[in-house]
Amino acid sequence: MLMLCYHYPPVHSAATARHVAFSTLLPEFGWRCTILTVRNAKDPWVARLGTAPESVHVVRTSEWALTALLDFLQGATRRALRPVHLAPTSNYYREIFGFPDPQIAWLTTARGICLAREHQVIYASCPPFSSALSALAIGAICRKPVVLDFRDAWSYDLARDFSLGYRRRIARLERLAVRRCARLMVTSEGARRLYQERYPACRQKILVVPNGYDELAQAGRPDAGRFRIVHVGTFYGTRDPRPLLRALVEIGDSRLEFVHVGPHCEDLDAFSSVLSIRQFGVLPRERALAITQTASLLYLRQGTSNSIAIAAKTYEYLATGLPVLFHGPEGDNAAMIRRYCVRPEVVVSDAPIDLERAVRSVLGIWPDIAPTIHPDFVRNFDRRHLVGRLAALLTRLVETRAGEGDQDGLGCGTDPLY
Repeated sequence: MLMLCYHYPPVHSAATARHVAFSTLLPEFGWRCTILTVRNAKDPWVARLGTAPESVHVVRTSEWALTALLDFLQGATRRALRPVHLAPTSNYYREIFGFPDPQIAWLTTARGICLAREHQVIYASCPPFSSALSALAIGAICRKPVVLDFRDAWSYDLARDFSLGYRRRIARLERLAVRRCARLMVTSEGARRLYQERYPACRQKILVVPNGYDELAQAGRPDAGRFRIVHVGTFYGTRDPRPLLRALVEIGDSRLEFVHVGPHCEDLDAFSSVLSIRQFGVLPRERALAITQTASLLYLRQGTSNSIAIAAKTYEYLATGLPVLFHGPEGDNAAMIRRYCVRPEVVVSDAPIDLERAVRSVLGIWPDIAPTIHPDFVRNFDRRHLVGRLAALLTRLVETRAGEGDQDGLGCGTDPLY
């Protein structure tokens, strides 16, 4: 299988572990993988950590610095028009020249066509969603089935940041991608329902492939004198830590410590004079997992816009067997914590009193909380088991296509993965 993956080591994001697991585990089930990824990512938001697995064949192609150019043009335009109060609110340069996203400048198609001749299936991980367009072009030219992995819903909730014209063009591209791919993978049942309702004629090709976990984490030895609340990830937009921080101030317990692993957050700095707060920055995955094991309570913050998504770190949190405080909207992530966390706290409002009540609930029985992993979680989300089922599905896809003479990669199977 040829895998188009922008986020592959050393390019690091929440998706990286998923890609590494697919590429390293699929060969155990008879599927050889080649990764087509970026040589030097121009996305300013991605971290660069670790190295690619030596067992995986990795091919890297260049990316033009389109993001920096478009942002420069946007900034210059805003400065020029500010005196006359006409500064644009949307980045029209990105919407026009960086369509569907600035990673359109990642050069994948030509190299992908050369590599595709040696592979039976083309896979693309999205976002960036421009990878879907490249994969579909490669599949059409080489007459190979295309599997798209929508880790996030594409045209879902774009209204806040983009113009109406942009959203309409994205919706048309999404419709094309869903109709032309052989399989559409999503990561949650909510996402599957969303796409099946949006594209009822394609409902049989849409399947759920959860992120899962690689191996069970063994709980570390936290400081018995510190009630440590650990968060791994990025705070931005509605992923706002301030409601929780206000709740911790109200509790006023000197044993409380908030630990953040991820990009530096100024909101945390603002509370550092009244709370014990440690920021570690972006760390390699193994180091981040080790810090989660020292928690008394794991904090999972989800923005209000994307209730159908289940964060990759949700599975890693649950694999520790530690209490989890979920703070976000009702949806698949909240349901996941309620179902599989042995000691869950779910708060769906930003009211500090609700967060205070949740923290106090765990603090009241700490430190007498033994890490306990839900047996159903072990059974349902072991990554090797999930990849084995994915391999079987890919095999059926290729066999069905060959048997039916489907030369356009349009076959719609009826076998869900999960």
